Amino acid sequence: ASERLEGLAALFGPSVERTVLDFSGRLEEQVLIFPEKGRAKRVVFFGLGSTADINEESVRTSLAEAGHLAKRLKIETAAMALDEALPEPDRCAQAAVEGFMLASYSFTKYFTTDRGGYTGPERLVLHGTISEKHLRRGVEYGRIVSESVCTARDLVNLSPDEKTPTQFGKAVEKSAKKYGYEAFVWDK
Repeated sequence: ASERLEGLAALFGPSVERTVLDFSGRLEEQVLIFPEKGRAKRVVFFGLGSTADINEESVRTSLAEAGHLAKRLKIETAAMALDEALPEPDRCAQAAVEGFMLASYSFTKYFTTDRGGYTGPERLVLHGTISEKHLRRGVEYGRIVSESVCTARDLVNLSPDEKTPTQFGKAVEKSAKKYGYEAFVWDK
């Protein structure tokens, strides 16, 4: 842990070492710092809980907190380091993407006022010591699950006059064509 702390302090400056004094790492804990060095405007430490309790659900919960914070601070690009010490690294990468994307979701179709052009975080960058194979697989699964959930949320949030059976059938056919699966829409 001290090696990681030294590495972060080298990247972001001495505020990292001072901040960690108040950071226990418990689940859902977060500490925001403004680094003296590097390109990052802000660095946030998110707790995952005790080492023995870290699992994909604690990663998902922590990244959901990150998604909420990113929306509140109007952050467009967020980055997270995943460590190879995580259990089942591909599933933890998937959970990270799901937590962040689902927490960042907003249905804005019916907003009547300009929200300043900010529509939510655009990118989540994951890197770290996890093998690229595990990282890519987890990220891809997480993206697919999250996009599916967001699509379902969009459909639920549409007004009834915008999701008639005919319109819904066309939307399913369009999705099938886009993503390469078979869809049959019957007229009765």
